[in-house]
Amino acid sequence: MIPTQTLPDRLRLAFAPTPRGVVGLTDQLLAACVGGEIEFERVGDRCVCRWVGTGQTQEATIPLPPSAFRTILARIAALCNERTPNSVSPYGGEGTVTVNGQPLTVLEVVFVNTPEKQWLGLKNPVAAGPQPVECEPLNDPHVNGPKPECTA
Repeated sequence: MIPTQTLPDRLRLAFAPTPRGVVGLTDQLLAACVGGEIEFERVGDRCVCRWVGTGQTQEATIPLPPSAFRTILARIAALCNERTPNSVSPYGGEGTVTVNGQPLTVLEVVFVNTPEKQWLGLKNPVAAGPQPVECEPLNDPHVNGPKPECTA
């Protein structure tokens, strides 16, 4: 991600085709949302993205069919459960996901994935920006000195 890009530019790039299918698309989408508070909602046959920019809520239609959006939501549930087992169900919940990049970032996630409603909200835990991974020393008798153990 180029820091000078606007959120709409980052979102447009996030939906570029990827050889990694829904996994790659989900990774691109999460990376595009770092640093913002963004929500996605299926409205009829459209996927609408909303965010606050210049003090006003802005909205854009995202080129994503409803079935693809539901699959992304299922992938986000899996990512939440990788980070904290059994924290959400495939049908919704609140959790956190790790976004790989420099620096590693954690996003708070709230979502609903039911036949009646598909909605996703993403934000950084602290509005100041990406949160670094915290490391705690781990004493290993086979290594001189403490070794960091990272918990993301």
